[in-house]
Amino acid sequence: MSHSVMCRQCFVGGNYTMIGVNDGFVPRPDYYTGLLFKRLMGTTVLTSYQNEPAIQPYLPAIRGYLHCTPGLSGSGGATFAYVNTDAGKSFQIDLAGLNLDGSKFDTTDRQEYVLSSGGTGPPGPHQSELSSLHIKLNGEVLAMNEDDSLPKMKGKSVQGGEFVALPRTYGFIVFPNANAHACK
Repeated sequence: MSHSVMCRQCFVGGNYTMIGVNDGFVPRPDYYTGLLFKRLMGTTVLTSYQNEPAIQPYLPAIRGYLHCTPGLSGSGGATFAYVNTDAGKSFQIDLAGLNLDGSKFDTTDRQEYVLSSGGTGPPGPHQSELSSLHIKLNGEVLAMNEDDSLPKMKGKSVQGGEFVALPRTYGFIVFPNANAHACK
């Protein structure tokens, strides 16, 4: 949609903050999402294509973005970020790609970071899973450790096959050995 910058309304102290104030400064879902984005999505953006119907305006329930992965330039690592906004439909995603010389991306090995709602949000007129103050990474609720350190946010190692984006999930798929020439 031609956005070049994303700005947050507030970090602490507003209606939808990245850090909760009244609960001991606990990170909220956006904090964890932003942290993973910063760790996994580099500044080099790769071209990706999505099959779209000819009906306009087209507002897809599934969106995807492909960037070089920071720290993996030797292997041409790439990260695919996706968002599935559909409440009931999964999408099978073919992540195969080609370099400009025709050589293929290696999508055999991947790390999946699948984010989903951690429950129902606080009481009020907008209470739903979409307003949850908690978030799950690969099915486990993210929470601060007893020593107030951040939890380890590890991806799930997967070999082969295609990725399926479940309803109302988003996340990052890292291909550490993609051999994306633009990322080397």
